[in-house]
Amino acid sequence: MSSLYDYGKMIDQLNLVGLLPQTQLKMTVQLGPKTAKLPKSPYWRAQGDHLQVTLPWSSDLRQTTRLLSAVFVTLERLGQNTELGQNPFTLTWVLPEAFIHTAFEVIADTKNAPKYPEFHNGWYLRESLAWGKVQPQLQHKFGVAHGFDLTLLGENVETNGIVGLQMGSVPILANTSTGSQTTSLLWLQAALWGVLGNTLPDKLADWGTPRILDPESVRVIQGMQAGLRRQIQASDDGVHLAGFPQLNLDAQLLLSAALKLGKKIAVLDDTTPVLQIEDQIIAAGGLGNSYSATRLAESKPATKAILAAHHLPTPPGAIYTNLPQALHDFHTSFAQKAIAIKPTIGRDGQGVRVFMLPPSVDEFRQAFTQALQFGPVLIEAYAKGAAYRLFVQNQQVVAAMELTPANVVGDGRRSIAALVSHKNLRRPIAWQPVVLDEPAQAMLAAQGVTADQVVPRGHQVLLRATSNTRFGADGYDVTDDLDDGYKTLAVKAVQALGLDIAGVDMVIANLYRAYDPEKPGLADILSVTGTPAIWPHAVAQMGTKRDLATSLLTRMFN
Repeated sequence: MSSLYDYGKMIDQLNLVGLLPQTQLKMTVQLGPKTAKLPKSPYWRAQGDHLQVTLPWSSDLRQTTRLLSAVFVTLERLGQNTELGQNPFTLTWVLPEAFIHTAFEVIADTKNAPKYPEFHNGWYLRESLAWGKVQPQLQHKFGVAHGFDLTLLGENVETNGIVGLQMGSVPILANTSTGSQTTSLLWLQAALWGVLGNTLPDKLADWGTPRILDPESVRVIQGMQAGLRRQIQASDDGVHLAGFPQLNLDAQLLLSAALKLGKKIAVLDDTTPVLQIEDQIIAAGGLGNSYSATRLAESKPATKAILAAHHLPTPPGAIYTNLPQALHDFHTSFAQKAIAIKPTIGRDGQGVRVFMLPPSVDEFRQAFTQALQFGPVLIEAYAKGAAYRLFVQNQQVVAAMELTPANVVGDGRRSIAALVSHKNLRRPIAWQPVVLDEPAQAMLAAQGVTADQVVPRGHQVLLRATSNTRFGADGYDVTDDLDDGYKTLAVKAVQALGLDIAGVDMVIANLYRAYDPEKPGLADILSVTGTPAIWPHAVAQMGTKRDLATSLLTRMFN
């Protein structure tokens, strides 16, 4: 069949190069002996005494290599030795059906045109016949005596047709990072395409024409060596999921938990992000709440009204839409009070300003104007006490964290600026650094100090008034220490808003003191969110680290 057609000319004349990236790839990796008890998974299975990893069909080579790194890290966390077998990688390729069908339509009505199955097989036979020239070059380049074996796939390739190509004993992927793995797969795929189109140069170093691979990708491939390492290169800090650095930590924790539970995963959108775990879609942090309840919780005025109707404590406040009215009430009501100024729709701490001491009129005007950029503004009384985030699931508090605003503690020797630098050098994984920006400088001024000043040993200096993790707050797990009355209060707030899973932000005067609703000032609920972050609980700086991702997914699939 291959002698009848000039496939390279056909690809060029019909401009079929654009369809080639739809080529489907499936990867199988042979590991050493099975060393751990593992859950059932779509990505691995025992094969005799060894473990075999299989990644599903995909035309997105980057997603394939990301998943490869994530699966290997997951296996290591589960206690499995991920040392590779003797001939680890097998790659299975299937050309796009649209690619072959488009070419067939051109010749279908010509004299002596073959039937479609025969024409379909011809493309794969062309590849197989030419591979004898290609394979020795690959083996020589990578210093192996065997490998890069190409076979035709099909129940019976002579009678029932060819369904794809399989390349076995591929050594190069074991020695590369995720990015280079993607490039190497693209390069091998380009070699297959080059054989199809009769465009593959005689010298291996010239593979990857500009229309298939860019020069930088070719350079990376040429610098690779095979057989130097028998493990997939994927760093693991125990928290982030290798292969998916583009996702926020919450998304990484959910994917990691899903893999450990033996679930199939996919990333549908990197930026939002949108995840698929089995048949469940998780978008923008949504974890099972209704859309209306989630939006309700985003509105601070609506939340305060509903909580007040259920006799749950919140700081008194008022809503403003213009500066003149706010200034009028400032002079008549707020001038001598500690207050908080914030947008009515929560935006992860943006536009929020807390005054633990009564602000000046200029400070008030500036804070109000900043908050007004995000919409109507809520001005409420400052709630005294420590800030806490209570994570509610299944009508119970499963995690509670005390959040301390960005701060440093004096040692009597170093300046505040030096203490900030020292703290950031030792900052735990995932926690945002402390920043000496304009709000921090203002906070220092309110305490009568400057960044270049040395403060006494043991003296705490705040750099923010709000306990927001985005701005350098510290977090300590207090789930087992918090009085049950505050947990009950949080559950009641979540129930009042119709949420199933939520984070309740609360100020508590003393977490050990029993809560009594008849005694004001013990606690105030500041806000409730239907999209609570799970990462702070997973990496608590002190106390027990809480794996909320696993419990959330277990709930989702039970």
